[in-house]
Amino acid sequence: PEISGPAAQVAIEATRATEDEATAAAGETGSGPGAGAGEAGGLLLEDLLRLAEDHPLVDAARADVAAAGARLDLAHWAPYSNWSFQGLFTFVPPAGTWEEEWRAIEEGGRDQDYQWAHSILDWGPWIKFGVTGGVPLWTFGKITGAWDAAEAGVRAADAGVERARDEVAWQVRRAYLTLLLARDILYLIEDGREYIDDAREEARKRIEAGEGGGSTVDLYKIDALAAEVDARELQARRLERLSLAGLAVLTGVGDGAAIADVPILPFDLRPAPRAEYVELARRERADLRMLDAGIAAQRAKVEIERARYYPDILLTGSANYAYSSATVDQHHAWIDDPFNGYGVGGALVVEYPLDFVADYARVEEAEATLRRLEEQREALAQAAEMEVVDAYESLEEAQGRTEAYDRGRTAAERWLIALLQGMTLGLHEASDLTDALMAFFQNQLNYLNAVYDLDIAWARLALATGSNLLENIGFSDSSVAGTPSPAAP
Repeated sequence: PEISGPAAQVAIEATRATEDEATAAAGETGSGPGAGAGEAGGLLLEDLLRLAEDHPLVDAARADVAAAGARLDLAHWAPYSNWSFQGLFTFVPPAGTWEEEWRAIEEGGRDQDYQWAHSILDWGPWIKFGVTGGVPLWTFGKITGAWDAAEAGVRAADAGVERARDEVAWQVRRAYLTLLLARDILYLIEDGREYIDDAREEARKRIEAGEGGGSTVDLYKIDALAAEVDARELQARRLERLSLAGLAVLTGVGDGAAIADVPILPFDLRPAPRAEYVELARRERADLRMLDAGIAAQRAKVEIERARYYPDILLTGSANYAYSSATVDQHHAWIDDPFNGYGVGGALVVEYPLDFVADYARVEEAEATLRRLEEQREALAQAAEMEVVDAYESLEEAQGRTEAYDRGRTAAERWLIALLQGMTLGLHEASDLTDALMAFFQNQLNYLNAVYDLDIAWARLALATGSNLLENIGFSDSSVAGTPSPAAP
C-alpha cells in the first residue's frame, strides 16, 4: 500500500539507532538473505517474497497462461476438427415398391397412393445417422499464421506472470523496508529518551543549585525536543501498523504473523554503470517482452489477412446410413430412397471468397495496427529507460547521503557523549547539551532516511529493469555496500 501523510513524513526524516546496535544486528543476520533467520525469530524478506508468490495478481497471471495454452491447443486442432455427427429418429408412413405405388394409383386414382391404403398404425420407425466434415489441405498461411499468433499469446502470458511477480515483489520490499524503518525509529526514540532525561536532570540540578550554566529556557528547549520525539513516536507506530497490514495483505500471513526484528541496512550491492541497467531493461522487462509478443501476434495476423487473397483447398468426406422397417428398400436407379440406404463419399473442394475489396481493407487495418504496436513498443522502451535513469540517480544520491550522514551521526553521538561527560564536571552550558541532542536526533534520523531511500532505490531499479538484481542479496554489515552489482547478462 502507498504510505502517505504523517507516515511519509516519518519515512522522509527517519534514521537508525546507534552504530553499535546496527553492527551487532548485522552480525546476527549476516550478509546472506537467509542468515540469522533463527536468531531473528520471525519471517525475513525472502520468506515474505516466497509467500507473495501466491498473491492474487500472480495467480491471475497464471490463469492467463492456462488460457493462452488452451487457445494454442485450439489453434492447432480447430482446423482439423470440422467434423460433425447427425442422428435422427422418427416414425414414417409405409412406402411400397414402385409397382405397389403405381398399382394403388391405378386402382384409386391419382388422389390415392400406397399410404392411403394403410392406417397410422402401420407407421414404423426410421433411423438415420451420418458423419460429414473436411480437412484443409492448403490455406496459403492462414493456419500457420493462427499457430504463430497463439504461440505469441503464450509468450505474452508467461511474461505477464513475471511482470506480476515483479510488481508484487516491489510492493513487498517497500512494505518490509518501511517496517524496518519504523522499528528503527522507535528504537532510536527509546534510546534517545535516556539522553533527554539525562539532559533534563542535569539542567534541573544546575538551576536548583544556582551554579550557573543552566536556566529555565534550557528546560523549555529540552521539553520541546521531548514533545517532538513523542510526536515522532506516534507517527512511527502508525507507520509500523500500516506496514504490517500491507505485508499481511500482500503475503496472506495475517496480522498476527511475526516479522523478524532486524535493523535496516543497505543492500550488499554496489551499482554497475548506468548503461548496463538501461540495456538490461530493454531486454528483460516483462512489459516490453509482452509487447514484443503482441507485435509477433499482429505480424501473424497481417499474414493471415494477406492469405485471404488466395483460396482454401479442402478434402471433404461424408458417410451415412438410414433404415426404416415401414418402407421398402428401393433399388431403382431413378428413385431416391431417403429411408433406407447407406453411402460414403469424398471430394476435393476449392473455397474462394471473391471479396477482394474487403480483403484489402483488412490487410490495411492489420498493417496499421502493427505500426501502432511497434511505435508503442519504442515509447515504452523510452519510458523504461527513464525509469531506470530515475532509479539509478536516486540510488547514487542516496548512496552519497548514506555515507555523509553515517559520518554525521557518528560525530553527533560523540559530541553528545562528550557534552554529557563534560557537564558532570561543569565544563559546558546546558544550552550546549540541547544543541547536541537536536544534532544527535537529526543526524540519526537523516541516516535512517538515507538508508531507507537507498534500499528503496535498489528495489525500484530491480523493478525498472525487470531483473533479479536483489535475488539472494542480503543486507550489508556496514553503511557502504561492498558487493558489485551483477553485470547485465
